[in-house]
Amino acid sequence: MKPTITLHTLKYAKADLENAPPADRNFYLMASGVANDLQMLSKTLAVILDNEVGAEQAIVKQGNSAFSMLVLRMLAGRLHEGWNLLSKFSKLVKSKYVPAMTPEEQDAYGSLLKYFNPTGTSAYISKIRDKIAFHSLLEDVESAFETLDPTVELGDYLHAQIGNSLYYTTEILQFETLKNICGSKTHAEALHQLIYDTQLQTSHFNDVIYGFSLIFFKLYIPMAIENLRNDSDTIVVGRFEDLQLCYFTELPQHSTD
Repeated sequence: MKPTITLHTLKYAKADLENAPPADRNFYLMASGVANDLQMLSKTLAVILDNEVGAEQAIVKQGNSAFSMLVLRMLAGRLHEGWNLLSKFSKLVKSKYVPAMTPEEQDAYGSLLKYFNPTGTSAYISKIRDKIAFHSLLEDVESAFETLDPTVELGDYLHAQIGNSLYYTTEILQFETLKNICGSKTHAEALHQLIYDTQLQTSHFNDVIYGFSLIFFKLYIPMAIENLRNDSDTIVVGRFEDLQLCYFTELPQHSTD
């Protein structure tokens, strides 16, 4: 039997949201968007990493490694943008919402502040966002190429149709850039640190945004909260270990009609 989860539906109208102060409403709408993106990216990353570990062929592991690196960079970038959003509304969140959060949510908020606002430097995730999350910077490519060990084996995998070619040399340069940014001795050490940081901060953001949302609903949409338990859906979900998302796949058939 496949596993199930139960979701409770919170129903409200636009007019209900208009009861909230503009700043509170805007933060809710933007922060919940961040929460959606972080959940989707982190879940995608977890599936790819699991498939990578289970792969037997080196080429499959390398393909999934490149796939996970892309999602990881996107996740780091979205986390950084989430921090910028939280910083922009920090006065509102800290004064009005944090005091009403649970101790766990307050700890998550404090951990985000400590991580993204360290003394004298920028957070690892923020450095990744600025360097390789969405950018192709010439100086980083040149630096990675220069610091790469001359004996490292490079190469690419080619397929005539779009979708399954893998230019793995540039992926190795991405890992080298990651290592240079982190200041670690190996690619694996830098990668594991980034995976750890993104997973932890994603969890913290989820706790803070979920806590904020519940307080926001109780303040401005109380009737929806009161009816929450009366409207739910139980759905069948896939088992995590059965999920597959690999770099190399059969290509989709496109119609020419």
